[in-house]
Amino acid sequence: MVRWTNGVQKGDSLFLGRYPQTEDGTPEPIEWQVLAAEEERILVLSRYLLDARPFHHESTAIRWEDCSLRSWLNTQFINAAFTAQEQEAICAPEPQEDPAGDILWQLFGMETTTSTIGDRVFLLSVADIQLYYPGQSELFCPGASSEYTPYAARLELAPCWWLRSSMAEWNMANIVSPVNSVGASLIAPDNCQGVRPAMWLHRSACSRLANPAECADESKALRTVGHAETKEPDDCQRNSAGSAPAQEDRNGPEIADYAFSGNTDLTTFVVPDGTTRIGAFAFHQCKNLTHIEIPQSVTSIGEFAFYGCASLTFIEIPEHVTDIGQSAFAHCSRLTDIHISQKNPCYRAFNSMLLSKDGSVLHAWPAANGYAILPTSVKRIGDYAFNDCHTLTSIVIPAGVTSIGEHAFWDCKALSSVVMAQGLTIIGKKAFDGCTSLTSVSLPGSVTHIGDDAFKGVPHIIYDGPAQSANHWGAKRRSRG
Repeated sequence: MVRWTNGVQKGDSLFLGRYPQTEDGTPEPIEWQVLAAEEERILVLSRYLLDARPFHHESTAIRWEDCSLRSWLNTQFINAAFTAQEQEAICAPEPQEDPAGDILWQLFGMETTTSTIGDRVFLLSVADIQLYYPGQSELFCPGASSEYTPYAARLELAPCWWLRSSMAEWNMANIVSPVNSVGASLIAPDNCQGVRPAMWLHRSACSRLANPAECADESKALRTVGHAETKEPDDCQRNSAGSAPAQEDRNGPEIADYAFSGNTDLTTFVVPDGTTRIGAFAFHQCKNLTHIEIPQSVTSIGEFAFYGCASLTFIEIPEHVTDIGQSAFAHCSRLTDIHISQKNPCYRAFNSMLLSKDGSVLHAWPAANGYAILPTSVKRIGDYAFNDCHTLTSIVIPAGVTSIGEHAFWDCKALSSVVMAQGLTIIGKKAFDGCTSLTSVSLPGSVTHIGDDAFKGVPHIIYDGPAQSANHWGAKRRSRG
């Protein structure tokens, strides 16, 4: 891997953006291969097939410039995968005619058309394959890997990937097959093939971004932003009155996403005063980090920010933090105490757990605490609240709790006893997935919804409610005799 510098060359690999890559859809850093390196810009292609989608949403002969896949790449994908600052690194080329992207079809004497392109995110064409992969013939491109992420694999059967195509009379588009040969596949709404995005990046912008795999010093990790982005607060950010607390825009440095991710040399860290944000995955898997000091200036802690900090036993959250991302403190196997300033308008601590200000939502449970007793104020167990609490052995969910969030107890491998009271209605998807010690669970009759894979791997589920619901969920109905 290389650091983001002006020295990036053809053949290097680098990271930019995040996209779902695991089976459960967890966003992870996207790895890119450098196919070409010019004086002002760099051409990159995703290392893996990232998704599987149809070339177009209906069966028809269509040019690349009009297909739905092109629109998806330059709207939904680009906005989901990249922050506003990261998007500044992506070139927006002037529209130009796409020169015969269907050389394959010309070989067979079929008519092709040219398309007008000017995309920030695009697919390679057959001409691009011939240009950027050495040793190829017209129909074979050794080195054009068809490796795909687990997330993409669950959506498609064969790891083929679409190429940019413009056929005049055929409802087909070019693909690269699993054996790295160039072929074609039908354009149809149910024909999903792999998507492997490509982009041109500005060299000047690249030099301002840090490679998360190698950036390990504070001067690289801290970057200044011109304007702090804000977002509409969700339910977990609202105070007991139901209104969102006022937030002011702040200009200042931040700890970048992935800044120290995987740095096992880091043992203590004092976040510089004036820092406004600790980014997503910022201290992810810093297994030897024992102490972190967060100043009053911080307002946001990103998702998975301290995930896997196995030596961290205590964390104090200052009063101005109004946004804490999911799993921010998950898999911290020695964490016993979360402390929050009493002046914080959105969160409070109770018996070392992280709650909403009014106590109705449980956001996080310290992973080192083995037995959970919830306060009576809790109405909802939030998404990922107990994620990776490997020492948790039992929990009593009291009568006031109406819903358990998605992935709430995901991968709690030691959890062997769960008691649920009447009043619980919703259990989110994958709520108890990975709880390998949980052999049986009894559901109260008040439960009306169970998400996909909520009890994946749990052999015995007993239900107190109607037989119809029990059959739907694959549960046994408790005998009332």
